[in-house]
Amino acid sequence: MSKLNIRVLNKDDWSTYRELRLLSLQESPNSFGSSYEQEFLFSSDEWIARLNLDNSDKRALPLIAELNGVAVGLAWGLVHSPQDKTAHIYQMWVSPDVRGQGVGSLLLKKDNNMVNRTQFRLCFFSSNNDKYTSYKII
Repeated sequence: MSKLNIRVLNKDDWSTYRELRLLSLQESPNSFGSSYEQEFLFSSDEWIARLNLDNSDKRALPLIAELNGVAVGLAWGLVHSPQDKTAHIYQMWVSPDVRGQGVGSLLLKKDNNMVNRTQFRLCFFSSNNDKYTSYKII
C-alpha cells in the first residue's frame, strides 16, 4: 500500500465527508441505518453541522482514511458520556478497492488511541432484522 493517512474530519471537510458517506451508502446500502436517497437531500449546512463537534455534548471522532490523497475509508467514533468505558463506532466503511489491506484496522486503532477507551462496539444496521446491532471488537 502506498501513502495512507488517517485524520480527523472537521467542518471544513464537509464536502469530502459528504462524498465518501454517500459512496458508502450506495456501495453498502444494507449496512447503515440511513440511505443514499435520504442523505443525498441534506443541505450543505446539515453536512457542516454533523462535523461541527463544538456543538456536541458527546465526544465524537469522525475519521477518514486517505490513500495517496483519495478518500478510501470512514469511521465515526462516539463516546456517549464521559463515564462510558465503551466507544461506539458508527459509519464504518472501507472502499472495496482497498479492503483486506488493513485500512479498517488502522481506522480503529486511531480511534482507540484518540478516545482512550477500554473497548469498542461496532454498530451497524442489519437488514436481516431491521435493527441496529453492535459487536464488541476490542
